[in-house]
Amino acid sequence: RCSPRQMDLFECWLRRSHVSILVVEVVEFERIVAVLPTKTLLEVHGRYVATVQELSKSTRGVVHALVGDRVVVTWNAASAVGNHAQQACTTALMLRDTVAQNAQALRSWRVRMA
Repeated sequence: RCSPRQMDLFECWLRRSHVSILVVEVVEFERIVAVLPTKTLLEVHGRYVATVQELSKSTRGVVHALVGDRVVVTWNAASAVGNHAQQACTTALMLRDTVAQNAQALRSWRVRMA
């Protein structure tokens, strides 16, 4: 809330907070792009992105960037998430498990997370 002592209007809306960030990317994506037919690549890439978005949303994460195979997700940035670090880790573990379970459908893609 804004205090009457705050002189700058922006102070009312800006806040410092800790955030959790998860960056996900496909291992050797450039090689995959070079060998897969375009239709197959688009299909599998779409499934990969949808999976990351769905799992992130389920833990209150917000996808902020999607560049090629790289997806950047944050917690506690756009909206408050009290246990943001735990939610980010939960998402990473769920993503790891989902990719492993769907290895055939995802053409044995492996993901790297940070």
